[in-house]
Amino acid sequence: MKNLLVGFLFGFLIISVTSIANASLLVNGNFDTSGISLSSNNWGVYNSITGWDKLSGAGIEIERNTIITAQSGDYYVELDSHNNSSMFQNVDLNAGAYQLSFWYHDRTNNGSDDNGIQALIDNTSIGMISKIFNDMPDNLGKQHFGWEQITWNFTVKDTKKYDLIFKAYGLNNSLGGFIHTVSLNSVPSPVPNPEPATMIFFGVGLLGVAGISRKKIVK
Repeated sequence: MKNLLVGFLFGFLIISVTSIANASLLVNGNFDTSGISLSSNNWGVYNSITGWDKLSGAGIEIERNTIITAQSGDYYVELDSHNNSSMFQNVDLNAGAYQLSFWYHDRTNNGSDDNGIQALIDNTSIGMISKIFNDMPDNLGKQHFGWEQITWNFTVKDTKKYDLIFKAYGLNNSLGGFIHTVSLNSVPSPVPNPEPATMIFFGVGLLGVAGISRKKIVK
């Protein structure tokens, strides 16, 4: 019974640590708790929303199922509003590896640089994406790729506050790529292989536990 309890507690600890490691470090990554209210098929441009602030340009354009349906929930962001804009969220990061993930949807077929979205950590680029839609038609007969999950990995050397930045690039025509469901997670360091001596010690310990269990059963 005691061994079963220890095993249960150990498993619970592993699950808890894994859950904490997988929790996004961002606030309002899906933009659905933006502190604003939009009616169906409407949009607005803001200097700040919950978790995010404008860095440059006209502002953060929030759309509620206007051009397309959100990847999940109701709201998504288009940063090319009147002109190419950028937004940021300040996050505390420890030195180490991280994974940035978000869903991307192109809007126009004006050229390969018209749907451009770039992500940066402070002034260092994490990645860039720009596509021309050509897959699924919408109700206007236009063609779209649909929502696509983008994942980029990066590392930081220092433990401090960083600005996670999303910015539009390409044509300044109020039309650009959409982003939704942004998450930022730490990447756990790989568990080193145990030394041979450690494995021998572990094996001896298992034999000891087995012996004790057998003595308790055979009386």
